[in-house]
Amino acid sequence: YFNSLFNGFVFDDNAVIVENDFIKNWLREPFFFFNQSYFLRSGEATYRPAATLSYFINYLIWGLNPFGYHLTNLILHIFNVILVYLVSGIILKNKTTALIAAFFFSAHPVLTEAVNCITYNEDLFALFFMLISLFSYLKVKQSNLVSINKLYLISMVSFFMALFSKEMAVTLPVLIVFYDLILARNNKFSLTKKFYYLSYLAIAFIYIMINFFLLTSDLKKVQLVSIDLITRLIYVPHNIFIFIKILFWPLKLRADYIFFYPTEFIQAFNLISIVITAGLMILIFILYKRAKKICFGLVWILVSLLPVTNIIQIANPVAERYLYIPAVGFCLMAAVIINEYLARIKAGSKQFMEAIRITLIVLIITSYSVLTITRNKDWKNNYILWKKTLKFSPNSYKAYNSIGAVYAQQGLFKEAIAELETSIRMHTVRYDAYYNLGLVFDNQGQYDQAIQNYQKAIAADPGHYY
Repeated sequence: YFNSLFNGFVFDDNAVIVENDFIKNWLREPFFFFNQSYFLRSGEATYRPAATLSYFINYLIWGLNPFGYHLTNLILHIFNVILVYLVSGIILKNKTTALIAAFFFSAHPVLTEAVNCITYNEDLFALFFMLISLFSYLKVKQSNLVSINKLYLISMVSFFMALFSKEMAVTLPVLIVFYDLILARNNKFSLTKKFYYLSYLAIAFIYIMINFFLLTSDLKKVQLVSIDLITRLIYVPHNIFIFIKILFWPLKLRADYIFFYPTEFIQAFNLISIVITAGLMILIFILYKRAKKICFGLVWILVSLLPVTNIIQIANPVAERYLYIPAVGFCLMAAVIINEYLARIKAGSKQFMEAIRITLIVLIITSYSVLTITRNKDWKNNYILWKKTLKFSPNSYKAYNSIGAVYAQQGLFKEAIAELETSIRMHTVRYDAYYNLGLVFDNQGQYDQAIQNYQKAIAADPGHYY
């Protein structure tokens, strides 16, 4: 990730950091974190104060120098790699396998979006606090009574911080229960365990009450196309398969995945999705008795994906950053298969199998590293990022809108209008393309056309202020 340090502000970084005037003076009114004005002043659509605070602290240190923000993300990713190693060491009870899992996680190319885009450090923070919470929970069993109380407190506070970094952290209690069921030597639900579980659930309940009832955003970033709950439930396997495909085969990565539900249930991709998802569920039951470590890795992937399967509708149903947490389960599973189960295959001499195992590990880490270093270059600036996105998502209205905005900033108004009008033709209810087009006409002195586009922007999303 060294070459990512020299990238600029990209994607949502401009709206949340560069163009957010409140970031420069937030200390004058710090209590906005605890009231409804949080959403308007932070630029966030959901309540994630832990991540928001990091942007403001970064500004105090670095101003608007993107190098410092990228350095912070990189350091946070390094901490997560170390935590993956520490947690894996306890879970897998094999330091070599844990080290391989950490190496896989450090270089997996699907993580580049979360590391490169500053305003997606919410995923990094969520995993950071999740792993601290899980590590503390796992260490409880190895500690004396005094240490247990300290570890218990650290675990609870860390879980609380994880939730207020990103909603996906809500899956941690479920992962802990599955760990106890699958891998813990004594997997009976003792009174102490039940107390821990209830504590995690209580924190999750408090978070849900705050996020969904007390502090909710009226400022919608993207106009949702309403899909009924039944449809969303029916097509959960469709969503899961898309994520599994990206995680297992991280090629043709892009900033925008064009997501749509099938027009008919009986379609090849949808049927394949159902078969694969059902197969994974059956595989979990088979592995539970035969390969518990692999079983837990697979459970980690599926459980941590649940919040982004669009059961509760989200603006962007598919994004690479959503895989930052599930990738831990994948890396655990891959490391166990290669380092432990591959070694058991008797197909030649022990030295021969050892050579194959080492070669495979080196090959995966090397290929991941090359893909990641290459992908970092795509995040250099908005123009490069969105041009690359169009290569694999030619119908991305977000890409055309973003490229149009870049042209407008460079004073290339003719080119900007062409890109923005293309974006509008693809998605007529997007407020931002109308707004950017209004700015272009505004800068050219064509005020009537500017006003028309501003009005269309407000009509498309009345929750935004211009």
